[in-house]
Amino acid sequence: MRSPENFSNLFGETLVRVRGWRKGDVPEVHEGSGLLFRSTYSEEKKLQEVPLVSPDLLMSLPKGQAFVYSQGRMPLKIRLPLIAGEPEGRFTRRLGIGS
Repeated sequence: MRSPENFSNLFGETLVRVRGWRKGDVPEVHEGSGLLFRSTYSEEKKLQEVPLVSPDLLMSLPKGQAFVYSQGRMPLKIRLPLIAGEPEGRFTRRLGIGS
């Protein structure tokens, strides 16, 4: 059984642009200049590597959705049909994977 972190690594990472900014106001009184405060503003953009599919996303998938890694190919996201009227867990117990 693979952990969510290991499975997330199968998808790889991608670069995203992250933007950050800072703003500051400093009250200053300058005698005779008429300035009452000084303000600063800076903005930066940088590239950051992030996983394509995070472990948190893997663990919070809605019921009936999953990722499948098969035959050495890239993992796929699949959606399993939910059977209406099936008591909770009965279908998975028949397959031997439920509790």
